[in-house]
Amino acid sequence: MHATPNVRLNLLLCLFCLGCSYEGGIHFDVTARQNAFLISVTGETDTGEELLEKWYQKARELCSNKRFIIEPNGKPVVRNSGCGDAVTLAKGFQSCEVIKASVFGKITCVTK
Repeated sequence: MHATPNVRLNLLLCLFCLGCSYEGGIHFDVTARQNAFLISVTGETDTGEELLEKWYQKARELCSNKRFIIEPNGKPVVRNSGCGDAVTLAKGFQSCEVIKASVFGKITCVTK
């Protein structure tokens, strides 16, 4: 019966992780290159504007609250939810692939 506490702990950790990933339905992808980061945020929302503050929070976190430069054009790219190019056929009806709202940009942390 020594495995029982471990099983409970693993179940508890799994539930905790599911709660974290579900919270707000927000997903981050971050790619690091020296002092630069590519940040992509997607979420279960209709407008990308709703994800913008989360994107900036992640940027500040990655640069340790120091100044950073955003590419392209000094601001991230914001996209709303919409129909993609893919079309599926279900029960005789066509529907488009739904593209989630997102915010994407590259930041370079300024060390000066």
